Amino acid sequence: MAMHVSYFFRTWIPLFRMGCYGFSTGLPAFLVCATLNIWLTERGVSLHHIGLFSWVTLPYALKIFLAPLIEKMNQYYRYYSLLFAQFGSVFILWNISFLNPLMQFWHLMAWCFCFTVFAALQDCLLEGDRVDRTPEHAQGRFAAANSFGFRLSLWVASALPLLLAHYVSWSFAFRMVACVMILNSSLILMFARGDLHETRIKSIKQTYVQALKSNLFLMKKNGIWMMIFILSFKFADVFVRAMWPSFLVSMHYTKWEIATFDKGISMVALSMGALLGGSLLQKWGMAKSFRVWSLLQSLTALLFLAHGWIGKSPALLALSIGLNQCVGGIGGTLSIAYFSSLCMAPGTLIQYAWLTSMGSLSRIVTTSCAGLVAHYVSWPAFFALAALVCLPCLALTFRVFHSESQK
Repeated sequence: MAMHVSYFFRTWIPLFRMGCYGFSTGLPAFLVCATLNIWLTERGVSLHHIGLFSWVTLPYALKIFLAPLIEKMNQYYRYYSLLFAQFGSVFILWNISFLNPLMQFWHLMAWCFCFTVFAALQDCLLEGDRVDRTPEHAQGRFAAANSFGFRLSLWVASALPLLLAHYVSWSFAFRMVACVMILNSSLILMFARGDLHETRIKSIKQTYVQALKSNLFLMKKNGIWMMIFILSFKFADVFVRAMWPSFLVSMHYTKWEIATFDKGISMVALSMGALLGGSLLQKWGMAKSFRVWSLLQSLTALLFLAHGWIGKSPALLALSIGLNQCVGGIGGTLSIAYFSSLCMAPGTLIQYAWLTSMGSLSRIVTTSCAGLVAHYVSWPAFFALAALVCLPCLALTFRVFHSESQK
């Protein structure tokens, strides 16, 4: 009996902990990037302002400045920083639930910016702890548990608030999400409490000097075309997904329909896309996989274009969302593989943080541009432009992966 209990704590508790980490990472991001867009659109906020709202996620792009510091932190400092970040997020979300987005838009934007500051700090802390706690022989299991928690947060941050808002109110929905965050944060902090030991932080100045050297090395090795390709890839990846919540509301889908079709299909399609992306990489390599992704991304934009012409159609909605999320899953796998291939020791963690921060900044700019375009043109014209946006990424694959295509 004692042996079974010991096996349970050694095997399943760490996996559950990694699942909680993934859940905590995904919930704020999905909430700000998707659910709040639907709330703003339903309350009559203009598409131009919804595009501007994407700038509240800027702290995600600035995680590069936190990564070197957190990499040198010990468990004592990480624990209390995590305590501050998680319950700070809950406090802000609770206050957001009392705001009127149409009458208090700029107040809402300020509160959401603070929310993402805490969320970005939490992400860095959890990612650093996850890396430290993952033994080499358990990388697959720990990554799967973390990914499952991340996917589960998609439903809690998107479908759950929509259903609660449909039957009760948006204010009640956000407060319930805050309660879920309290529960998950309490579990994480309970697990981490036993690991505390106070020691001094290593030299912060030395840490940032090393980070600067690592990023300059990365720039010198890959050149300007690498940065242009990453920006074009993110632009193509985000342009449609940035505005589709507003598109669904404008097509008169109810919150229940969006929760059922969009959020229900998304979890399955994203998971299938992630697996398919891995298969494409193994079979065709990086260059051809990115080219296939670019063509599929254009196809999804054309499906939404047809949706805009035809009007409300649950069958076409399911097909469009399923394909777009599947392609998004493929893109996620490709970006992780490409970013990882660019990083070289020393400083791989800092280099990877820099690349993901650059991708996050590109996403913010893309969302802002997409909102401005959607404000002035019709939905069919918007999605026609979205299909063309994928072409620069396709063309750049022949320049960036030139050496690979020669093999």
